[in-house]
Amino acid sequence: MLLPSDMLATQSKMLYQLNKYCVERVETRKTATAKAVREVCKVVQTVLHEVEAQEPRFISSLAECNGRYEGLEVVSATEFEIVLYLNQMGVFNFVDDGSLPGCAVLKLSDGRKRSMSLWVEFITASGYLSARKIRSRFQTLVAQACDKCAYRDSVKMMSDTGEVKLRIRDRYVVQITPSFKCAGVWPRSAAHWPVPQLTWPHPNLIVQVKTEGFDLLSKDSVIMHGKQNSMEGDAWVMSFTDVENQLLYGGCRKRCLSILKTLRDRHLDLPGNPITNYHIKTLLLYECEKHPRDAEWEETGIADRINGILLQLISCLQCRRCPHYFIPHLDLFKGDMRHGAGTAATEAAMLVPQDMLSTHTKMSYQLSKFWAERVMTRKTAAAKTIREVCKVVQDVLREVEAQEPRFISSLVECNGRYEGLDVVSPTEFEIVLYLNQMGVLNFVDDGSLPGCAVLKLSDGRKRSMSLWVEFITASGYLSARKIRSRFQTLVAQACDKCAYRDSVKMIADTSEVKLRIRERYVVQITPSFKCAGIWPRSSAHWPLPQIPWPHPNLVAEVKTEGFDLLSKECVTLHGKQSALEGDAWVMSFVDVENRLMYGGCRKRCLSVLKTLRDRHLDLPGNPVTNYHIKTLLLYECEKHPLEMEWDESCLSDRINGILLQLISCLQCRRCPHYFLPHVDLFKGKAPGSLENAAKQTWRLTRELLTNSRAFDKL
Repeated sequence: MLLPSDMLATQSKMLYQLNKYCVERVETRKTATAKAVREVCKVVQTVLHEVEAQEPRFISSLAECNGRYEGLEVVSATEFEIVLYLNQMGVFNFVDDGSLPGCAVLKLSDGRKRSMSLWVEFITASGYLSARKIRSRFQTLVAQACDKCAYRDSVKMMSDTGEVKLRIRDRYVVQITPSFKCAGVWPRSAAHWPVPQLTWPHPNLIVQVKTEGFDLLSKDSVIMHGKQNSMEGDAWVMSFTDVENQLLYGGCRKRCLSILKTLRDRHLDLPGNPITNYHIKTLLLYECEKHPRDAEWEETGIADRINGILLQLISCLQCRRCPHYFIPHLDLFKGDMRHGAGTAATEAAMLVPQDMLSTHTKMSYQLSKFWAERVMTRKTAAAKTIREVCKVVQDVLREVEAQEPRFISSLVECNGRYEGLDVVSPTEFEIVLYLNQMGVLNFVDDGSLPGCAVLKLSDGRKRSMSLWVEFITASGYLSARKIRSRFQTLVAQACDKCAYRDSVKMIADTSEVKLRIRERYVVQITPSFKCAGIWPRSSAHWPLPQIPWPHPNLVAEVKTEGFDLLSKECVTLHGKQSALEGDAWVMSFVDVENRLMYGGCRKRCLSVLKTLRDRHLDLPGNPVTNYHIKTLLLYECEKHPLEMEWDESCLSDRINGILLQLISCLQCRRCPHYFLPHVDLFKGKAPGSLENAAKQTWRLTRELLTNSRAFDKL
């Protein structure tokens, strides 16, 4: 009763249609394939028995077990690949150093063991077991076997290839590939798998899969074509077919693959063979990562999963790249996509419901247009303003340094960015001035000063050793207020002396060091110490153990980079009776937060939201700042920890999610700091301005949610 009847009816209709399709099309395909497989295997087994009679080392491993043939893979309705497992790889070491993408070599573990190998004549002078030499020998044996076997009139060797390929009854093509099974080892090229923040597959399945290992195939690698590498002929191609099949157990994954294979055979079997069953299986594995819960792979969700995979396929065809699931730097489209990509993308698009495709495409187009017309305009204007502002501030800071060498200017341009500069709004900026020598002071964060910490002499006898001796209190604390007061005096004098004295004025009604430049821009300059290699006790909870984002390597990098201590007024301390209030330094994580934004469309998302904020949420009392938006984006990263959730295709969903978070925070009048959640970023804001901002944000969000052309008007 709670579900709309049209939605219920649509879902029931779709399930009925899919079940009907499975009975009429998928099962028909399976029956025809099973018949073809039996017919093909009967011939191949006879050929392999002849090969084994000539050369016992090539023992046939093509045996039927529970209705399946081990080592057989269906490439298409008329193409098959059979892997022939060879014995005794024991005296060789598996070497995967990344120099041969998707490939590895087998090298003698000890040169003295050459004679102990079953494959001694195929070992090169350098001690490598040559894949090409084994394949060449096997090819000769198969050619002879085809002429001798009982099916000699039905089977022919294909001579125009370096692979071992048979044409059977002029209908089927079968490739037979010599192979070694590598059990109990896992290649270095796939060491990243599984990605730690992903919840699929289950850890037990991962252990099982990695124990089972992978195969090394003696076949030509398209990736190696055109590469000048002396190892090319000796290299073995890594294959994860058995592992991939094992990962697809559970839910409707196998059924989903069968339907997609049937759709491929009926609609996407195009000239040049741009789309194979293996491409589809690879994209299905990526879809499993996007939808890790078993509940998402129930029969009721199969239509959504199929549409999702087809949309992925269209995206891959359009950008002409399909990354291998286990070895993502390997492109499965290499060598296949010169002419067929456009046609294949068009044909694939025909299989996706037009309303889904058109909505997705429209939103991407609207966002791209908004980016070009609004976001880039804002970025260009901001960059121009920053150069103008920094030119003045650098001149002021040079005058300060001339008066007091301890305040050395750290405002330098590096790769088009100014270190320590943060854009608060189009007309407001904050510049952090990094001070030197914090060595004799200890960082103390005992939680008594929310969002703040103090710097205390490590030893009272070292007072005279400090560069900032006159700013140390009797209790041994380096006073943030005293340093700021001295710096304020120096900046006021510098403003009167510098070359831009007519354009820059000190703002007097504040204890902060603020400049008004050309009556348009406000710049706050804040003395600061960089605390590298330590992490504050107040944010020791971060990252939360149960949340898979950010990656542990990024966490380690961020914590090593550390944070800043700023000499500025702290809103959270207003009204608190603390003797240390004037000596306290405000903790800032701006650089760390920016570092966490790398990857996916996070930076792009932030730029779009900042532009929306400047155009629609720049309200009286400044209730919503860019820092609030960046904070909520970091929380959104925790809600959506998977990298594929930050693809360009998901950008509008992430923007809507952050705006909905913002409405919630404005309504409850609390926005917790990302690293220091007990610090409220809305503290000091007028309740009326927060309420007004909540209404305005809701109007903006409602427009985005209900109007697919909203970005045209925003």
